[in-house]
Amino acid sequence: MKKLIFASLIAVLVFSGCAGTKSVEIKNSIQEKEGAVSRTVLKSGVTVITKELGNGVMSYSVWFKTGSRNEDESTNGISHFIEHLIFKGSKTGKVNDLSKTIESQGGHLNGATSNDFTYYYFTIAAKFTAAAMDGMMDCLVNPAFDPAEIEKERKVVIEEIMRKQDNPYGYLFEKIYEASYLTHPYRRPVIGTKEIIEKVSRETLLKYYRAHYTPENTVIVAAGEFNKKELLEKLDGYYAGVKPSGSTAGTLNIKGDFKSGKIIETTGFKQTYAAYAWPGPSVSNTDNYALDVLSAVLGQGLSSRFYRQVKDAKQLCSSISASYSTMKDEGLFIVYGELDTENIDKFKAAILEELEKIRQEGLPQSELEKVITMLENSYIFEHETNEAAGHALGYYEAIASYRQELDYIDHIKAVRPEDIKKIAEKYLSGAPAEVVLKPGSK
Repeated sequence: MKKLIFASLIAVLVFSGCAGTKSVEIKNSIQEKEGAVSRTVLKSGVTVITKELGNGVMSYSVWFKTGSRNEDESTNGISHFIEHLIFKGSKTGKVNDLSKTIESQGGHLNGATSNDFTYYYFTIAAKFTAAAMDGMMDCLVNPAFDPAEIEKERKVVIEEIMRKQDNPYGYLFEKIYEASYLTHPYRRPVIGTKEIIEKVSRETLLKYYRAHYTPENTVIVAAGEFNKKELLEKLDGYYAGVKPSGSTAGTLNIKGDFKSGKIIETTGFKQTYAAYAWPGPSVSNTDNYALDVLSAVLGQGLSSRFYRQVKDAKQLCSSISASYSTMKDEGLFIVYGELDTENIDKFKAAILEELEKIRQEGLPQSELEKVITMLENSYIFEHETNEAAGHALGYYEAIASYRQELDYIDHIKAVRPEDIKKIAEKYLSGAPAEVVLKPGSK
């Protein structure tokens, strides 16, 4: 179910056959939730999402609609590289001043890069918000890109790239995306490659920053205790004199081009790791709801079908899971696991057998209700903190609309057994992309 925050779902009904009364219930539910959440667009073009919680804590995040999907073959990894550099000082501040300011007041600061976006955030006691915001926004609006810091972080990023090759699941997922797309940028690793990071220049970094870190590509999320009027005035001040750039970078969709590729590698891992992927819809497609439920039915938890049938009953692996990735463009439905090399053919056959059962038989109502309850509980647990609530809103607004975060449970509850059968037939019938990492010497 969960990708960065949790599965992405659209604020409309799943399939047109849902009852009209359900439509009214969902509409009312969304309106109630929006009472605590608002969206404002500043004069500069920056989007601000606020959720007032009044609990003495502030989680503040800044999202940019740019990630590895916005790069090309010569700049792969540049979004992640810039993420490393942003907190290394501004034109007016010193290196590490921001982290010292926030950590000395008991807060924490971090950032992350994905295929679709890059974001930076801090969580802190509400009374210390002003100084933390000043420091973060100074770094984001006026980054120094100091040559000495670029060289330091270049080494850090290259070390991360090398370490990832020693992480079996990290490497497995990188390879399954490579095997699943013909030309779409999702096929490239978010972290980039050693060859590119070694050579990328300060000028290239600045050019990318200016093109993609624009006001229109910026989403700011505040979740916690604050005065909304004062917050918006303060944000306006950071962008004083800045006019909308007119840039559409990051807003246009790129058509997915799934392929049933196959990669088999010998690695230094002690076990065999395998992954199979089928094409999924983009975030704007309502099929997301049923696919999210189906991923939970098949491969999430000890009671999932893959766990019970492939691992426990047939003992073909030591672990197995399913993951549906909701992304701006067409994502992937992935089944992956750890097993002995001699079981690889039986492992794949058992997975395909379970998918065929879903396509032919659908899902009993009782099993569906159990999974929906599980997803509802997970949703509640994942929103217990200001940080989680704010990140969920930012995630959706960065790739589509924050409103898609508000109706998650309502639309999951609208999924019916026949929807699961339809969705399995639509997306999981063709040959999958395939990656097998075998133990041995590279």
